[in-house]
Amino acid sequence: DEINALIGGTCDANNGDNCLDDLAAWMNNNDVLPGDTGAATGSQTVQTHTIGFGLDSTLLRETAQRGGGKYYSANNASALQDAFKDILREVTADSGSFTSPAVSVNAFSRLMHRNDLYFALFKPSTKSHWDGNLKKYKLKMLTGRLAIVDANDLAAINPIDSSFKADSRSFWTEPGTTDGDDVARGGAASQLALTLSDGVTPRPLTALGSGADLAIDDTVTEGNSVSITTSLLDIVTEANADPTYHSTLLKWIKGEDVLDRDDDLDKTEPRRQLGDPLHSQPVVITYGGTDDDPDSTVYMSTNDGFLHGFDTETGAEQVAFIPADLLDIQKLAFDDTKSTGKLYGLDGGITPWVHDANGNGVIESGDHAILIVGMRRGGRNYYAIDVTDRGNPKLKWQITGGSGDFSRLGTTWSQPVLGDINVGGTKKTVLFFGGGFDQGGPDGLSEDDATPPSTHDIGNAIYIVDAETGDVIYWTSNINLTASNYEKLTGGDKMKYAIPAELAVIDSNNDGLKDQVFIGDLGGQLWRFDITNGQVGKDLVDGGVIASLGRTDPSATAADDRRFFNKPDVALINDPNYGSFLAINIGSGRRNEPTDKDIQDRFFSIWDFNVYSKPSSYSAIVSSQLHDATDNLVGQGTSAEKTAARLELDNRKGWFIDLETGTLGEKNLSSAITVDSQVLFTTYVPPGSTDPDSCEAGIGSGRFYAVKAGTGEPVNHFEILESDEDAVPTKADRSTLLGRSGIPPAPILLFPEATGGEAVPVVGNELMNLPIRQRTRKTYWYTVED
Repeated sequence: DEINALIGGTCDANNGDNCLDDLAAWMNNNDVLPGDTGAATGSQTVQTHTIGFGLDSTLLRETAQRGGGKYYSANNASALQDAFKDILREVTADSGSFTSPAVSVNAFSRLMHRNDLYFALFKPSTKSHWDGNLKKYKLKMLTGRLAIVDANDLAAINPIDSSFKADSRSFWTEPGTTDGDDVARGGAASQLALTLSDGVTPRPLTALGSGADLAIDDTVTEGNSVSITTSLLDIVTEANADPTYHSTLLKWIKGEDVLDRDDDLDKTEPRRQLGDPLHSQPVVITYGGTDDDPDSTVYMSTNDGFLHGFDTETGAEQVAFIPADLLDIQKLAFDDTKSTGKLYGLDGGITPWVHDANGNGVIESGDHAILIVGMRRGGRNYYAIDVTDRGNPKLKWQITGGSGDFSRLGTTWSQPVLGDINVGGTKKTVLFFGGGFDQGGPDGLSEDDATPPSTHDIGNAIYIVDAETGDVIYWTSNINLTASNYEKLTGGDKMKYAIPAELAVIDSNNDGLKDQVFIGDLGGQLWRFDITNGQVGKDLVDGGVIASLGRTDPSATAADDRRFFNKPDVALINDPNYGSFLAINIGSGRRNEPTDKDIQDRFFSIWDFNVYSKPSSYSAIVSSQLHDATDNLVGQGTSAEKTAARLELDNRKGWFIDLETGTLGEKNLSSAITVDSQVLFTTYVPPGSTDPDSCEAGIGSGRFYAVKAGTGEPVNHFEILESDEDAVPTKADRSTLLGRSGIPPAPILLFPEATGGEAVPVVGNELMNLPIRQRTRKTYWYTVED
């Protein structure tokens, strides 16, 4: 009776009036500790896992299913131990996102961002397949402050740890339920209505090959030869051992819950499960509609090999396709064992190429929408997918690393940058990208294990390719090669380290053509390339190293093994003391070894005074030529120290800050942005003490920095109390601790409709309290025919 009173109903008679499953369901959806008591703010819910030891219990299955947990069956001590271990991992696993939220620019006004936010989320696992999801929230003014709100129009973020509140419900999630911080629940995954064996609910699923597209056959029978063969799936051995394996795997790929992952004993229903978007930031494309009711699709790639497109209004899947090259990883996701390690498929960034000829916000005849997708750790290819017709996606072209002009292309970490250049008098839309990452090439080495960084034959290149065809227009590396589209630059012998980051590509003279490129490499070098528009072949590009800031510095030690994995931020600074210069802002940190504590990483601002023309020669700045701004002597030193520091800064070629907050090992793992004369960036501080015998657990913390572009001084917004606003800001005021643990994404700047277009810095799901002065205003107009 007490349980009935608590849950406000009567226990389910289907289980013999047993209340276990009903109580678990109530605890999973209701606050079990009403009222805020100390740290227990918001809604406190309980997740229930169950184990059937020596039995298979329908009651225990339903208890776990309704309680938001998992059901395990164990028949011996070893299986029981494994079940407990898996449950504990589920409890301690922290969901997260390494990428910034996707936002859409209002295609009909161009003045500001829409209020919609799309978060690509993942949940780590010890097995090969990680759960992922895409969830939608909105920005709205609540009680005079901008907030992220859920489908119930309530604040969605817990102010204590910046997690999604347990009682929040993201858009697209079924009304009357909650999904909170549970990655797999709700969101786009909950809307998957996949192709079942009867073909009643068709899923727009295609495997894209280099020739004709391959059909995912809906009428597979055991042993039949179908278009997706056992050879393409790399399951010849498995199919020979078990004739049902082929058809079962195809059903799983199409989306049937053949493994009964929700433990409801129904293996023919849709499998509402997405792979993890570990490094994929979603992109939004507007196809038409109106300002009040846009027709938009949000695209996201995942590590089970799929590129998904979801309706931004309903979350319904509009398209799902997989490169034919990734069909052979499907068995790894299906079997999902620990022995195969983390699964990687389409793990790279997505570059949208939208051509809207008349600027009316509608993709119509003569227009196109194309997505260029990389693989990151998943492989050495780039794919251009034509999604102009969402229901009929086409593989436009494919770049395959490892041969020909792309012999030096490693795993495709570098997200392509779209831009226009003039090649021999013809304007071309092109893609710029780096050579990627070396995970073990013909030389047998891997950058993952290289300390200090090794010189490799993979990844040490940059490319410019025709966006229409994928053909190389220009590329360079450190080898001697005779080819019309290849050049070994003067000083090109220094290009011996992998280049995994996105390139910074700018138009310095604002003529609509890209003319300067900046990028860092894993040797701690910073490169500049200058494009002479109108030229071809070897005369098109010139360049060289302009800074040597890692182990390539002649005075470097092991602690100076700094590596650049991030896109440089390039800002034009007009300073009354120094004149005009390009501030190239970039931080160091081993993205592939985030918990490393042996390197003194830094954030640099390199000043290049060759703003509108290429330098007469490319010479490398070293750290001793920069002002060490770590101790903030320009801002907080004595009168004599301030004078000396300012004089030193006047005679230097930029500044740097040693990253030293918290434990040794703080590093910058994402790109910076410059706005309002402030440089904004995030860092990651790994967990644990410096004691090698320490068993302290944790996932580390993130920090948000805001410093003055000209000096590296704190902007004075974080650590100073409101009652002491006149106090001199110290070096501690440069940054603030982020609420969410783990590696933070890059900061982005939004101009949401909710604020009338006022700028808001955002890190992940945290809105940063940092006023941004907008001394210029965006305006936009265009002519439409009556």
